[in-house]
Parts: sequence; structure tokens; C-alpha cells
Amino acid sequence: MRIRGFMWSNLFKEFEHSFRPRSNLSNQGLFSQSLRTKTIFSDLRSYSTEVQPQISSDLIKIMEKRLSAIEHRSAYLSGLINQPEASPAEYARANKELRNLRGSIDLINELRTKQKEIEGLKSLVAECQEDKEMLNMATEELCQAMEEERGLQNQLLKLLLPKDDADERDCILEVRAGTGGEEASLFAMDIFKMYERYSLKKSWKFEVVEIAESDLKGYKEASAAISGADVYGKLKFESGIHRVQVPLLPI
Repeated sequence: MRIRGFMWSNLFKEFEHSFRPRSNLSNQGLFSQSLRTKTIFSDLRSYSTEVQPQISSDLIKIMEKRLSAIEHRSAYLSGLINQPEASPAEYARANKELRNLRGSIDLINELRTKQKEIEGLKSLVAECQEDKEMLNMATEELCQAMEEERGLQNQLLKLLLPKDDADERDCILEVRAGTGGEEASLFAMDIFKMYERYSLKKSWKFEVVEIAESDLKGYKEASAAISGADVYGKLKFESGIHRVQVPLLPI
């Protein structure tokens, strides 16, 4: 599968139920169904128990300055787009920048709420030193809240990394059936329709450019133009050859 101008990681989790088992087929755009499904469920299980890496205090101070700057910038842009005297060009620029900051602002607000919760739990721990049961409960909740705080800080740290300007571009999706004959073309059809459903879920525009069907109404080749917010950034790592294989059961 090729993505030009332009994910696979979360798509099986969302749409794995739509894939039908088939034997000994490989497809350009596909990879091992059984292996991938296991990997995703393993990732989901480990997510809730994974210990978040500790960020150094110096890095947190630097990050907090950056978060404060984002908050002030967001407040300024929100005020600007509400001013009737703003020109259409200024409104468009401010609205675009504010839209780009929305993900960071949502996480920052969540972090601020969590930090207030931590301060309240710390006060509760200090006040209930003589009540062992209450102290244990408050301490447990405090540890959990601090772990969640570290998780939010790590997410924000990733968001603060420099972005590729091309991530905002639209893309062309191309799916071609590989080795496997009619079965491969049917699986290529599943892949193509999965990306179409994923695009609709992300509120992207999905326009079919060309489809070459097989005798069983599968897709030998299919291409589509996908446009919307951060399309290329979400899909650029989907390019490549993937393979699905179902193990043969003893007769």
C-alpha cells in the first residue's frame, strides 16, 4: 500500500471485527492478522499498568513556561476572533492557529485539574495522620493521581516537539492486491473500505479516484483522495507492504 503526499496502528483495534479469515494470502497493504490482533490487545492491557517515565524537575520547569505561553496565546487568539473589527484574513489566521492549539489546550486543562486534585489530596493526607484507614485511602489516591499527572506531562512533552509542516497536507491512498489471487483482492477491498470508514470517523473527506475490481468483486487496485485536518500526519506511516496469514488447522 502506498500513501502519497501522505496508519495502521489503531485501525485494527477499531475495525478488526470486519476482517474475514483467509488462508495463505499476502497483500500489499496488509500484515499478519492474528499477530497484529494479539499485539494490540497486549498494548491495551499494558497501558493501564505501565509506569510513566519520570520527567526531570528542570525539564518540567521549562515545559511549564511553554504551557503558560500556550495558555496566554490561546486566550489572546480567542479574544481576537471575537473582535468584530478583526479582518477576514486575521480571523482566518487566528482561527487556524487556535485550532492547532486545541489539542494542547485540552491536555493542559486536564493537567491543571489533576494538579488541583493532587493539592487537595496532599492537604487531606496532612490532616488525617491519626486516621490510618483514611490516610491509606488518601495516600493511594494521591499516588494514582500523581501517576496520571506524569502521564499527562509526558503527553504534553510529545506535543511540544517540533512538527512536520507536511502533516497538515491531504493525501492520496493507493491499495494494491499482492500475492494471493482472488483472496488477496478481497482483503484489499476490506483494507480500502476500512480506511474509508476511518476517514468518515475522523470527519475527513474520502473521494474514490479509481477502483479495479476482480472477478469476485474484490479490489485489484484502488485509490482515493483523502482531505481534512492533519491527514498526512496521521497516515504517513501506513505506507508499505503488509501481510496476513491464517495458520492451517490440522484436519
